[in-house]
Amino acid sequence: MMKPQPLLSPFSSSRGNVRDLIIEVLSRAWPLNGREIYRAMKRDLPTKVTYQGVHKALKQLLEEGMVVQEDRKYKLNMNWAREMKKFGWVLK
Repeated sequence: MMKPQPLLSPFSSSRGNVRDLIIEVLSRAWPLNGREIYRAMKRDLPTKVTYQGVHKALKQLLEEGMVVQEDRKYKLNMNWAREMKKFGWVLK
């Protein structure tokens, strides 16, 4: 498991979409279970998300193929991450 790093992204805010914040957490440490993701968000981000909110967002991210689950732990889908990187290059 990768060691967690502090979340200092300029995109993190109390108004941040829960899904975006989960992606940010998983970009810094993985694999994590739902409770670990929730705790990282409560500890490092100025958000008032509930555990149920995190679980619901994880289910959506999983259904959309943005995250994958192995042994009850989540991590970013590397195929999705590569596509996002390509998209970033196109926008430049």
